[in-house]
Amino acid sequence: MIFFYIAVAALFATIIWLLDKDSYGKEKTMLNKIKCEKCKFEFTLTNNNVFMIEEGEYQVTFFACPKCNAKYHVLTTDEDLRGLIEKRKKQENLVRMARTRQFTKKTTQKYLNELGEVKKKITKRAEDLKPKGDEILAKCFPDNDEEHPTEQS
Repeated sequence: MIFFYIAVAALFATIIWLLDKDSYGKEKTMLNKIKCEKCKFEFTLTNNNVFMIEEGEYQVTFFACPKCNAKYHVLTTDEDLRGLIEKRKKQENLVRMARTRQFTKKTTQKYLNELGEVKKKITKRAEDLKPKGDEILAKCFPDNDEEHPTEQS
């Protein structure tokens, strides 16, 4: 069970990375090894087993076990959280620029502090949205193992 929680924590930290593109415009893939709690199958997350459901302003990201189709909630976003994610990206660029151009330590630290605050807000908002995401997943996949998400199109 601990393995699963560590994997979910790692996924939460990397889901933002997953949604980005690399500097060449190609989609990034995740290399996290996951062990399904239901069937114990071990697999690597790729874009082929990570899915998103949109309902109103909510976007629910989840992955599915390729063997038994068990679904695992990763992240739910709304307009506020997506705005915070954009703010985080801008703040990271400011920090990178401050370091590259050797801004004063005070300025660089100010940018780092602001980045830390944005990350805290993202974590809090994501935690607040998790129950809504669980509710949306339960509504879309009541048995959570009968249909594959790609067949929902």
